[in-house]
Amino acid sequence: MNDKALSRFLSKINIDSETRCWNWLSAIKSDGYGQFWYNRTTVLPHRLSYEHFVGNIPSGLFVCHVCDNRCCVNPEHLWLGTAEDNRIDMINKGRELHRHGEDHCNSKLTEEDVGVIRHMYDNKERFNVTQQSLADLFGVCSMTINEIVRRKNWKHI
Repeated sequence: MNDKALSRFLSKINIDSETRCWNWLSAIKSDGYGQFWYNRTTVLPHRLSYEHFVGNIPSGLFVCHVCDNRCCVNPEHLWLGTAEDNRIDMINKGRELHRHGEDHCNSKLTEEDVGVIRHMYDNKERFNVTQQSLADLFGVCSMTINEIVRRKNWKHI
């Protein structure tokens, strides 16, 4: 990273005096990781930090966080590992939560929505609905509706 890019990069962090995390203050993606415009492309700042301050990242390896803070770009808090290493780290730290239903980060529906979907579909003649019309109504794909009404998804309800 050249001096100008490094200066721009460093202007987008705030060092937490307690945790020593270098918190990324600029753009954050929906998954909680930062993003940075560098060399005419968007990059993950924690990976860029690792490459600049530590060294190359071999193909197939992840840049993992000792601090479990996705916004941290402190090279001292970053380590290389495989997907399996990262999973084991997560389990060892007690962060493996099998989230389901509306607690899942990608959920577009609530438990109430699922109840309504099942009720309407179970009474489809009365409500004059199809899986596709329910999908359109709730802003999901028809396969999601299909798996809900067949109780393949949202089994806990």
